[in-house]
Amino acid sequence: MRLMTCGYRPEKGCDLFEEGLRRYCRHSYLRYLGSHAERHLWYDTVFMLPDKEARTRAFARQLLQML
Repeated sequence: MRLMTCGYRPEKGCDLFEEGLRRYCRHSYLRYLGSHAERHLWYDTVFMLPDKEARTRAFARQLLQML
């Protein structure tokens, strides 16, 4: 499981890092359960907003169900 933040849209900002984690898990015989990324637009804005928190909590619930 991995929670990431980036300045780009998550599918463009975290894609290479996530692929590296997938490969590492595959070659290390680890189980990759997924990742969750949220975009942070500006330095002078609040990052954790209620909608981001809700999506992050939903991701965490999914992970718990997988275990």
